[in-house]
Amino acid sequence: MIRVIPNPVNVPTVVRPAHAPPQRRALYLGLISEAKGTFDLLRAWAQFRRDVPGWRLAIGGNGAVDLLMSESKRLGVDVDVDFLGWITGSDKARELNAADIFVLPSYREGMPVSILEAMAFGAAVVATPVGGVPDMMRDEVHGLLVRPGDIAGLSGALVRLATSDELRHRLAGSARVHVREHYATDMVVRMLCDLYGAVAERRMRPSP
Repeated sequence: MIRVIPNPVNVPTVVRPAHAPPQRRALYLGLISEAKGTFDLLRAWAQFRRDVPGWRLAIGGNGAVDLLMSESKRLGVDVDVDFLGWITGSDKARELNAADIFVLPSYREGMPVSILEAMAFGAAVVATPVGGVPDMMRDEVHGLLVRPGDIAGLSGALVRLATSDELRHRLAGSARVHVREHYATDMVVRMLCDLYGAVAERRMRPSP
């Protein structure tokens, strides 16, 4: 028998109220690379900002930073893109709590903890159905899924969330409950304890 134990995430007890006025802020956290879809996000943002002006995109991470900066200038989006560098701890928590939308348009993933963290903080998530992501979230229930490399689809998902408080709040609320029930650290520790207990009990049984 195979048991799958998910990555755990700390679920903050206090977050920005779901129905608070939007900060009009989207957030990306991760390696800056083509494989993570960072440059797809810039291209999608160039479309998005024409339809929904006034929002800002915060990008936190390391990697192809110089290329990111030059590409953002080439696309004309540098005026509303904030580059945060690699952030951890309280800085990351602050950015997650300020984000209305979290976006990770990767081409390949395992089980990205950044998505779980964003869901735990109550951000509405846009991601791609790669790796373990479809096991972590359901499209239109816990967030929005778009195909890797689909620039128009990515921009459209951002527009939907930015222009509909109802959709954004519904997905974010459902995602936060989902993470608290299945991925919170105490829940995962309980799964591990149950698993070890079952293994120990099986080993202690007398041989037939």
